[in-house]
Amino acid sequence: MILLSIDPGVKNTGVVVTDTRRPGSPLLLHTLTPGGTPYYTLRSSLVRLIVCYRPACLIAEGAFQASRFANAHIEAIGIIKGLSEEYGIELASYAPTGWKKIAFGRGRMNKEEVLQKVKSMGYAPATTHEADAVGLVLAFMKGNELCREADHGVSYPPL
Repeated sequence: MILLSIDPGVKNTGVVVTDTRRPGSPLLLHTLTPGGTPYYTLRSSLVRLIVCYRPACLIAEGAFQASRFANAHIEAIGIIKGLSEEYGIELASYAPTGWKKIAFGRGRMNKEEVLQKVKSMGYAPATTHEADAVGLVLAFMKGNELCREADHGVSYPPL
């Protein structure tokens, strides 16, 4: 099953494309930096990833109000939800503390701690946004029966 994991933002968005039938390194780790046309660039970049990889599920960090970037985050999530509906792709959304607790056993981790944890697991994210996207997909795979059924018992990276 192909998964597209997204740490959303208008300024920087971390994305991971992974195939759960091939455990190990993700197919793609990338940080989108939209620049002068952030909403158009974010949407068009995600459309290219969807068309190219045809993911069965989009995984995204959900909205949270305590951030100084809450509005931009919520707007980016709106783009992701729209694409989920437009392309008929399941969307799994996690609160920041929720996916960190599922993936790493501790919900209150800052971006640098997540980056170090993800690197210690053998992944090679270049940015904290990519590390968050890796954490999101690990949380999804850890608790999602859909993955286990679709992959017929494939083992996942150690958590």
